[in-house]
Formats: sequence, C-alpha cells, structure tokens
Amino acid sequence: MKTMLLKGVAIACIATLILCGCNKESGAASSAMPRNNVNAVTVTAQEVDAELDRRINYFASVFGSTEKVEEYYGKPIAQLKKDFRGDVEKQLIADKMKKLNPASK
Repeated sequence: MKTMLLKGVAIACIATLILCGCNKESGAASSAMPRNNVNAVTVTAQEVDAELDRRINYFASVFGSTEKVEEYYGKPIAQLKKDFRGDVEKQLIADKMKKLNPASK
C-alpha cells in the first residue's frame, strides 16, 4: 500500500513538473543571446493552447481520464490551463530562443 501511494505521489509530482514546464531543460534566456533579440521571440495563443492541450491529454492518459486530473488538482481543466498558461508560454519562448541560438544548449 505504501509503495502504491509513493508511486502515485511520484506520478503526481512528475505531472506537475511537466504541466508547468519546470525542468532543467527549460529556463530563462541564455546570457549568450543578445538582449535585443529577447522581445523578438514570440509565440501565438494557438501555440500555447496546443501545448496546453497536449500536456493535459498526456496527463489524462497517465491518470486515466481528464476527470481524474481535475480530481487530483481540485480544479477544472479550464482553470488548470489558465493557471499554467504563463509558464507554458515562457517555456515555448525559451525553446524558440534556444533554436535561434544553438550555442546556448
């Protein structure tokens, strides 16, 4: 029983890290990138929505359903997307910046 609980907690922790994009691969812009290019990198609302949908769908498959994801977080999917939108947008921008400046990897 304890092992199952720990596995559930581990899955939930990993789910939260992936949903909000909190991993060592993502992060702020590298200091190697000129500051004037920072504002030139943008993502569309559609890109952010697609990434949020992709992540929610992934967790629905891990937890078994979107209802179980909502139950775990105690929030409806729409609220989860709203809560994580800014983090996902920042991660997508950081990913685009890395592609523009491969030396920062």
